[in-house]
Amino acid sequence: MSIDKPLCQAESGPAMRPSFVCHADILGFCELSRAEIDKGHGEAFLERLYGVLSTAHTRLQYALDAPSPTLWAEKFKMKVYTDNVILGYPIRGIESDPQRHGELEWEQIFPMFASFQTTLATEGFFLRGGIAFGDFFMDSIVVFGKPLFDAHDMDKSGGPPRIVLHGSAEKELRKHSEARGDGSLPGLRQDADGKWFIDYLHWAFARQFPNGDMPLDVIQKHKQWIEDRLLQNIGDKGVFPKYKWLADYHNSFCRDFACSPPGSALWPKGNSVCGAWRAEAQKLRNFTIEIEAVTARKA
Repeated sequence: MSIDKPLCQAESGPAMRPSFVCHADILGFCELSRAEIDKGHGEAFLERLYGVLSTAHTRLQYALDAPSPTLWAEKFKMKVYTDNVILGYPIRGIESDPQRHGELEWEQIFPMFASFQTTLATEGFFLRGGIAFGDFFMDSIVVFGKPLFDAHDMDKSGGPPRIVLHGSAEKELRKHSEARGDGSLPGLRQDADGKWFIDYLHWAFARQFPNGDMPLDVIQKHKQWIEDRLLQNIGDKGVFPKYKWLADYHNSFCRDFACSPPGSALWPKGNSVCGAWRAEAQKLRNFTIEIEAVTARKA
């Protein structure tokens, strides 16, 4: 699947431009596919994979087609090929205004890619990759530029299923956060190793405030798939820790969101809408994963 609008096509031919670039793939895709094919479930697995990728792609296409007051959303570019995803997002106007650091692009790329991650995760496909910044070109024929290679390299370590910031992307975002004066990186979590990664569950829930329903079906599916994979991979020292990391992330999100739902602090104390939102958020405490209890089922 691809969107054929080039990024960026100059009149004289292809030209690179400053962009945020995300590269990610599905954790354990080959092993999952082989296992289903060996069990005679290849067709069903293909149908599930195709369905969830189509849904995720359609949601990003909707974001691309939706009217944007900045018109910058028209310029993002995506490719999906089986278990790999590349998303490129140029910064418009940086050539004429070097003080621009892609803050509006970043505010758009976060929820879009978090939505993609969440959609796949609720069907048991967990993404791992990186986001980098630099000069980049992408169309239906060629994908080229240092940020692509940098983002791809973030996955080479075989670490947990998270989409992390390369130093180039973090540096660019820091410029904006410093200009804003708060030094924060909203929508990101910092892991124990110091790396920042997309907090996709945060985006799935926070965007519902204040008028949407708490998407408890999302957290239920997320929990169930992680528990299933923990059970399937007990004893595999290479794979089990990756799903253990996912369980820890899932639990941390549930506790943090229930404790302090994003947006609720902005409403007056005693506001009924905010009170209802806080009450709904408490339900997330019922969806934590008891890792020891899960693994004990195998004994």
